[in-house]
Amino acid sequence: MSDWDQRLLATRLDFIDGIEKEGFWRVGEDVWEGSVYSASGKRYKVRVVVGAWWPYGHPLVLPLDDEHSDSWHRGPDGGLCLYVDDDGTHRPWLDVPAFLARIATWFNNAEAGWPDDTPDMDLERYFDAADPRLLVLYDDLTPLLNRPIRTRRARNNTIEIVGAAAVSRKARRRAFRFGYCADIGTPAKPPKTWDDLEALIPSGHRVAQGIRDGTYPLLLLRYARAGQVGVVALSALVAENKAILLRAHHSASTSTAVRMLRAGTTSSLLAGKRVCVVGCGAVGSFVVDGLVRSGVADLTLMDGDILRPGNLIRHLAGESETGLSKPDAVHRALASRGLLASEPRKIARYLRTPETARELLRDHDLVVDATADGAATSLLRSAAEEVHAHVLSVCTQNDGYTVRVDLLPPLPGADPLPETAQRGSQQPDVYEGGCGDPVSPTPPYAVIQAAALAVRHACGLLLDAPLHDAGEIHEYPRAPDA
Repeated sequence: MSDWDQRLLATRLDFIDGIEKEGFWRVGEDVWEGSVYSASGKRYKVRVVVGAWWPYGHPLVLPLDDEHSDSWHRGPDGGLCLYVDDDGTHRPWLDVPAFLARIATWFNNAEAGWPDDTPDMDLERYFDAADPRLLVLYDDLTPLLNRPIRTRRARNNTIEIVGAAAVSRKARRRAFRFGYCADIGTPAKPPKTWDDLEALIPSGHRVAQGIRDGTYPLLLLRYARAGQVGVVALSALVAENKAILLRAHHSASTSTAVRMLRAGTTSSLLAGKRVCVVGCGAVGSFVVDGLVRSGVADLTLMDGDILRPGNLIRHLAGESETGLSKPDAVHRALASRGLLASEPRKIARYLRTPETARELLRDHDLVVDATADGAATSLLRSAAEEVHAHVLSVCTQNDGYTVRVDLLPPLPGADPLPETAQRGSQQPDVYEGGCGDPVSPTPPYAVIQAAALAVRHACGLLLDAPLHDAGEIHEYPRAPDA
């Protein structure tokens, strides 16, 4: 037995000893029964099962009576929902008195009607799973509620909701050609069967008839919990005894609002900012990507170069964008990911004149210089000093072992960042046909790191919360010479 196995066994024995001292008795292999008391003094008998997931998952706790059997806070297996995922780090259930107190708290909340409930929008967990490879995609369901809908199979095993439908007899029985969308309100308990749902769906008896004649093989149901709105997608099948069986699909909204839930708490503030990125090459392409994902919707992209196949290893765009101007390539790459809230302005030329630099600074809340071109950077800095603005300049140096972001000019009273100490390249110069300068050996991870740092600083400036008065330099030790 390994040391790890011995430690696992020790925690198991300690838990068993502790729970038996609290009055629980063994009724089977790794199964104990006993009682806990709520704050009101009511006694609840429960069964505790220590499974193979021990100790990284908490014991399964099953009430031995039917009270609270329809609670949203019980899993499909009937177990009490006691912990959140983050609790797995500290494993609080190893402390037996604390574990039993958590069970008692569950019953306290159940008796009180779950005040301040935090909903889990996962109604599908109460149904058997349908084909796990299929994902049902939908947008705003409001105009489709309580109506037949039309669907289509799309790429990557997805089913898309196309819109409302007038169902014809000829088209019936084609798998997922039609379905039904309904709002089932705020269910008092999690519906688990067709009988539960039929009572919640307006004109549920007509929907049942459509399921049985093959018209509605897919149900898309909107529901609410504690002020939050969720959707569940169900396949509807008819058994030999004419009973309707339901299976849950994975489903997800394609709306911009849902996508932006993961963009950070400041995304709505950034949505109204105007940003120009000058230089849409390696670093610049990922700067644009990071800004868009952070919520910036009003963008100007400027670069006079075209995208070559050799650029792809360090660029956001892919093979299908080869040959486009770099602004067009970045735009198309982001559009293909469904990330753009609006069309960016694209300027397919290099920055060369003072007047253009002044216009960019006057027309935008921030200009990001990702050109790695000393002349363009100097031009932008001079223009920023004239119009009393700031440019954020980002680059990698020393083969990617130096990453720097400069605020040009620095904020009042701050000194500019020191010049980078040139360490000399460990790689001999290599050239690509058609390029006058040697190919930079900077690795892709340094490019992405520089872009991420620039986006962090850019968001700070746009929100009037600059990270630093002059910028930031990161120096990294060199890797061994390959």
